[in-house]
Amino acid sequence: MTHDEGVAAARAAVARVDPAAVGAAFVVSLATRRLDLRSALGSYAVGRHLPEHPFRQGMAGCRVCGLYERDTPISVTELDHERRTWGGVRHEDPRYVAFDLTEFLSTPQPVPGERDVALCRSVLAALRALPPATTAAKAGPALRMVPGNKHERDVLLEILGYCGILQTDAHRGFADGFVEHDDRAQRNTDLAYPIRWWKAGDGVNDTNVARFLAVA
Repeated sequence: MTHDEGVAAARAAVARVDPAAVGAAFVVSLATRRLDLRSALGSYAVGRHLPEHPFRQGMAGCRVCGLYERDTPISVTELDHERRTWGGVRHEDPRYVAFDLTEFLSTPQPVPGERDVALCRSVLAALRALPPATTAAKAGPALRMVPGNKHERDVLLEILGYCGILQTDAHRGFADGFVEHDDRAQRNTDLAYPIRWWKAGDGVNDTNVARFLAVA
């Protein structure tokens, strides 16, 4: 894909998605370990405010979205493996947003049951109860009620960050607007923007819980 094709594909996929459906799929994914369902919320959160824009050279690729004018081809098989194995690892890449949400739209979309909602509430309660200095990198063990491994829980936290459910005043995620690629401050951690900056003292944003998950 060229830069313009990648951006157009992501925007088109986002426009077709029901926000309530991706939130419901995320909630269901917690108990079922359906990581392909979990991934869609991260892609939707990042892509929902992605603007139409021309390529603008930045520190690496486009300063707005991170794509190059003509990017290296990416394997759909690889993207699907990442989606199903970890819940996605490239939510900030418009090409992944387009792929992930297109796949989601072709999948039967589940409705959360009481058990699913209760587990999601337990996750949020566990995050609220962490000591204030706990970083996102150390928050994973508190989420052991969610079936899965460390890498899956890291992606779970990243998705909550993309939604602005976990955020800081300076690093607010994508809930209210698109954060340009060059403005996603780097830090020596594998965690994605903005969750790399989060500490438990910053809390859980209940406005964004209601916006994306409707389990408050």
